[in-house]
Amino acid sequence: MNNSKPPVGGGVKKILYALKTIKRIGLLDSQKALTTNNACKACGLGMGGQAGGMTNELGEFPAVCNKSIQAQSTDIQDPIPDEIFQYSLDDFAQLTPHELEHLGRLAKPLYKAKDSDKFKTVEWEWAIEYAANRFKQTDPDHSFFYSSGRSSNEAGFLLQLFARLYGTNHINNCSYYCHQATSVGLSSTIGSGTATVELADLDLTDLIFVIGANPASNHPRFIHKLKSCRDRGGQVVIINPAKEAGLVKFALPKSPKSLLKGGSDIASEYLQPKIGSDTFVFKGIAKALVELDALDDAFIKQYTEGFSEFVEDVLLPATTQPIAIFIDEIDSLFKFEFNDDFFALIRSFYQERAEDATYRRLSFVLLGVATPGDLIRDKQRTSFNIGGRFIDLKGFQETE
Repeated sequence: MNNSKPPVGGGVKKILYALKTIKRIGLLDSQKALTTNNACKACGLGMGGQAGGMTNELGEFPAVCNKSIQAQSTDIQDPIPDEIFQYSLDDFAQLTPHELEHLGRLAKPLYKAKDSDKFKTVEWEWAIEYAANRFKQTDPDHSFFYSSGRSSNEAGFLLQLFARLYGTNHINNCSYYCHQATSVGLSSTIGSGTATVELADLDLTDLIFVIGANPASNHPRFIHKLKSCRDRGGQVVIINPAKEAGLVKFALPKSPKSLLKGGSDIASEYLQPKIGSDTFVFKGIAKALVELDALDDAFIKQYTEGFSEFVEDVLLPATTQPIAIFIDEIDSLFKFEFNDDFFALIRSFYQERAEDATYRRLSFVLLGVATPGDLIRDKQRTSFNIGGRFIDLKGFQETE
């Protein structure tokens, strides 16, 4: 029987890591880096800002995390010795990412000729003149500017400004490749390729879903928001195939209480779906919302599209009971426009009846499209009576 305690994220080990790093890079250099007036290089928030290092935009002190210390420590290492570049690119490829990062920092420009397998250090004057000549020979539309996501906000601003002055907007950094899939997915669903909330919005949130992310390691500032949500009685639902210790329980280094009690609970529910089953997870959540009658009709009407896909993919499989959808001509629930495309959509649902019995449970009631007298005189008048089928509403209960 295994009686060992489950691992906890954060805690004393994070404090010891910070102290070890400060010792390695020196107290004076560390003090200068940690008190500089700039944004955190890891998250753009956290420590720094114009209030001064280790004081965040909310005035909280101390505001510093291991990600920031790690990012800044690599910038203030000793320079890489010139003799290191006697080795070939194949030699460098044998090193681990950790070994490469701790070779030192770049103090001089590097140049690799087309027919060479080595970098060599060059003087700044030569590098600037060489780059300027190549820029002159190149059409701006054929250029591409690429930077590290770990560079500072200030460096990123200067790079894009230089590129635009040169005559191109072909500018990107490594974060693009990390987030491109997310941006495409979000754009096709919520209409924005990036976040629609600010960090401060989480202070007003009662339910937070953390899906496929590990802020315990990658965004410690977010962990504080999750803990605050739990402290005020809110719920945090984690959806992640991996069981991340810091998302179950996290000992906040700046909170003596959290440290002493062995960590604070983060996840109120931790769902571990199999890899590749994301779609089924969210269909299941949508199905539960339908069954609980927990849909926000006003929000759906104002902000969403694609109701037909939702009906086919989620609504019909969600219940075995008959479904009647009432749509008012004046105030359509799902913001339909009463045109040929709209009626074609409804007709397509009814045409599916011949091949799929599931669709026989679905009826549309278009209020205001025709008067009761019209329906009595001509059952073919409205699309929900296609085929002369009369809709029997007996047994249905009216709900808001």
